[in-house]
Amino acid sequence: ISAPHTGNDIVSLLQDARSDSYDFVSTNLPHSSECSGRMDITRLESKWWSTTVVGQVISPSLYSQNTTQTDLSTTDYGEAIVRALSSNDNLSSTSAEQHLAFMLEWAGHMNIPAVILPPIPQECHIQYGRFLSTHCLKTSASNVQLWVRVPFTESGLQSFREVHKMCDGPANLGAYKFLFVGHF
Repeated sequence: ISAPHTGNDIVSLLQDARSDSYDFVSTNLPHSSECSGRMDITRLESKWWSTTVVGQVISPSLYSQNTTQTDLSTTDYGEAIVRALSSNDNLSSTSAEQHLAFMLEWAGHMNIPAVILPPIPQECHIQYGRFLSTHCLKTSASNVQLWVRVPFTESGLQSFREVHKMCDGPANLGAYKFLFVGHF
């Protein structure tokens, strides 16, 4: 089992995580109000949503074909939606921003304490930084921490420092450092 556990059946994940001595699980956040099929939402008491569940941004199938994969070597960690956010195509950029904003608003509504965000794109991180700057202020009102997925490399850490500085160093923006194994 990977750390953290990830999936859409939050009740089963939480039971497995507890038996493996993990403190939290992560679940994919819905990307629009039209998403259905999350039957687990009402099966879990609100106290568990606010203490043991971390939201995870993934790219909707509109942006990527790998949104339902569980194999870590092929999983889309939200890179496709961030590429769309950073694109020169205004329609694509606006759509990506709306999907990302909906996911963060849903996390705040569900009282989820933290959200794991996609990695910072190496080629252009200005748009992503602008988005984070705006939404750090909004999510701080609902006490949601934003954890940007950062590769545990010097360039990854430097990109995070630049974006964090660009956002004026908000307290609720942190780095979720991880090692890439056969990915990217």
